[in-house]
Amino acid sequence: MHIAKSILSIALAFGGVSLTGTLSAEVDCLTVPGCVVPVSSSPNKSSFSDTFSTALAVPYDSEHRTYLGIDDGRETFKMSDIRADILVVLVFDMYCHVCGQSADNMSRLEEKLNGKTDDCRVRIIGLGRGDTQFEVETFARKFKLDFPVFSDRKHGLSDGLGVTRTPSGFAFICDANGGFELVDSFSGYLSKLKLEAFTNRVGALCSKE
Repeated sequence: MHIAKSILSIALAFGGVSLTGTLSAEVDCLTVPGCVVPVSSSPNKSSFSDTFSTALAVPYDSEHRTYLGIDDGRETFKMSDIRADILVVLVFDMYCHVCGQSADNMSRLEEKLNGKTDDCRVRIIGLGRGDTQFEVETFARKFKLDFPVFSDRKHGLSDGLGVTRTPSGFAFICDANGGFELVDSFSGYLSKLKLEAFTNRVGALCSKE
């Protein structure tokens, strides 16, 4: 299985395989009154704490280090170290068909939230559930994701967030002391309608900061 994934990842890196295709019909709960899609298995604050305190490799790209507010010279950092008022975490899997179909709107999410207000720092990171760092970077290059992406090879980070399906997204309000509070989330195919609703809600959070 690992060999097959490696072969596919190399093919993707050279544009030989497409992750996009025709999406089968699905119910978008934002259009159906009373419809609720569970986004997690009800993770508690302690599981969030574990996720936010897990060491991640500092991005090689200096622009990504600046974007996250990570000082040069460090080898690792924690999500709680990110200098942000609102942190959005997007979880995907390079081999997830729906993630590939959602990737364009993931990119638009970054465009819509970047510089939402002058005094509200919204930062976005991606976690590749089950993917190596090479695979998450391949996914990011293929779909032109400008935000930093990180490997979650053993699912520890995404499990701590309560992810049960990919793609998923989570918005946290952060404070200067490294505290955080989950304030919004989505799960499943990131349609244009879901994108607009999520960015509007996150933007409204900025106006309350």
